[in-house]
Amino acid sequence: SIDPEVEEWIGRVKIYIQQRMAEKLIESGKYSDAVTLLQSAQKTAIQLGQQEVATQLQSNITKLQRGERLTKEEQIKTKIITKTTILKQK
Repeated sequence: SIDPEVEEWIGRVKIYIQQRMAEKLIESGKYSDAVTLLQSAQKTAIQLGQQEVATQLQSNITKLQRGERLTKEEQIKTKIITKTTILKQK
């Protein structure tokens, strides 16, 4: 059995990795695949009680599903939020 704190940390790292992978997919024009990864990251964020992260990811998902591109500011904000979630303590 995995220690709950370790499991939570793994979830936080998973969010960050999925966001970074989605970023690469967006750069390649693979928006549908990026949305799938962001949805998975969002689900993990919700499970971990990371509402700020989940909200930012949902915003990105909605824009991509509409066929819109993320602004540089949105990309940076998402990257910062997902990266700092790794460092946050309960």
